[in-house]
Amino acid sequence: MRLVLAALLFVGLAACQRTLFESLPAADTRSCDARWVGTWHMDLQDSHESGRSDDSMHAVIHEGCSRIDYFENGVEQHRFSMALHAARIAGFDVVAVELFDDEGESMFAEHEAYPFVYLRLATKHDRIELHFVDDEAVSRMLRNGEIEGTAVVPPRDRRSPRNHHGFVQNVVKGDTSAMARLVLRPDMFAADPAIVLTRVDSIPKSDDGVDTSDAP
Repeated sequence: MRLVLAALLFVGLAACQRTLFESLPAADTRSCDARWVGTWHMDLQDSHESGRSDDSMHAVIHEGCSRIDYFENGVEQHRFSMALHAARIAGFDVVAVELFDDEGESMFAEHEAYPFVYLRLATKHDRIELHFVDDEAVSRMLRNGEIEGTAVVPPRDRRSPRNHHGFVQNVVKGDTSAMARLVLRPDMFAADPAIVLTRVDSIPKSDDGVDTSDAP
């Protein structure tokens, strides 16, 4: 289950948090960047706070950025088809992601008018830092009427100190020009990366000694 959550984390679904957008963040976008293709070790930053280790977590981003595969202990656990729409904005790559299931249907079909999740990427040689949308900040913007859309924030779960955010689901309306302004806000994305990817030559073999990766 943690692998599936990690996969969802990578495309901007931070655990139970989710913010969906109606439009792309820029008029001119590119579908991939050669620097993103390859085999990566996935370092989930919250694992350091909890004392967990994610040394076994890897991702393979295929040519054209059309598919991403997830591995744990050298064994493929899950794969997604995706479409990326990336733009260089204020020194960062802002990426709108569409995610599809095995049948080619959007994984956000219940909100088909809002097909995109956003990520901000900082690419530094063989390292990529992924910053997620600050879902709670977007909720506040929506409730304050600063941007159009809907914020749904059920009560917080007081049973877990770490689960302080509750379940957040935002849908943000607006055309590309509105989204381009929104992503420039300093409070739009979390200051710290949620995941750090480090390029590796290959995925370590599984416990049975079989290398199951088909990394590019």
